[in-house]
Amino acid sequence: MRHAGAGISAARYRATIAASIVGVFVVIYGITSTPALAMPPAVAVGAAPRAFYRRRRDAALAARVAAWPEAIRDVLAHLGVGQTLHRSLCALASTGPEPLRAVWARYERNAAALDVTTALGLVRDELADPVSDRVIEAFAAAHERGQTVIVEILRSLADNVTKDVQTAAEIV
Repeated sequence: MRHAGAGISAARYRATIAASIVGVFVVIYGITSTPALAMPPAVAVGAAPRAFYRRRRDAALAARVAAWPEAIRDVLAHLGVGQTLHRSLCALASTGPEPLRAVWARYERNAAALDVTTALGLVRDELADPVSDRVIEAFAAAHERGQTVIVEILRSLADNVTKDVQTAAEIV
């Protein structure tokens, strides 16, 4: 539900779906007095929100994956002007691609309260997709090993993620 941007808890979502199914079933059964006629519309009402939120989640995931090459290049640009990796990642909250800005704003707050490695782990857990996992792991490795190694790794990663995005677009 979080990835779909629903803004409600999973328990509330399930309760709403269950109540909708029961409500539609009761109304149609009350009109027709036939359970076989009441069941299909009730099931359809229960399936519609799931399909809606699945499409929203898939669209949000596709937008995040497509935004990674630009985000990596943004980090590289900040590193090129002498900023630290941490400041470059914090800058993504304002200068990065729109689908990733909110996540990096939370990273900045978490890194201030915790440490960079833990904050990156929280970002990885929040995004929870394979492309984001690769990128976040590269950022974590760069933070641990130093920035001199990271520039080439990030350039290579940006190219690879760009190719992955193009391949995924061709498949669809």
